[in-house]
Amino acid sequence: LEVIILYQAIQQIEGNLITPRIVGSSVQINPLVAMISLFVFGMIWGIAGIILSIPGIAVVKIIFDEFDPLKPLGILLGSKVHQDEHVFEEQLNEDRYRLINYLSGENPNKSELP
Repeated sequence: LEVIILYQAIQQIEGNLITPRIVGSSVQINPLVAMISLFVFGMIWGIAGIILSIPGIAVVKIIFDEFDPLKPLGILLGSKVHQDEHVFEEQLNEDRYRLINYLSGENPNKSELP
C-alpha cells in the first residue's frame, strides 16, 4: 500500500508540475495553457491526445503569431505574458489587431474612398 501511494504521489508531482514547466518552456507555451491543453486533449482523444497536445498548441501559437488579428492571442498563449503586458497597449492598439473588424466584414487595411 505504501509503494502504491508513493508511486501515485511521484506520478502526480511529475505529471502536473515538472513536465508542463519543462515542456512549456522549451516550446514557449504558457504552463497554464500547457496544462489545460493536456487535460482537454486527453479527455477528447485519450493517450494520443496527451501526446499531441503540446505540439498541437505550439502549432496554434505559431499560426496566431503570424496573423495580425490573432497576434494578441499568440501572446496570451506564450510563456512571457507577464513580460509582454505593455505590448497590448503600446504595439497592438490598432484596428488591424482587432479580430472583431475581420469578423464583422470590415477590412481595416483598406482606406475608404470619399
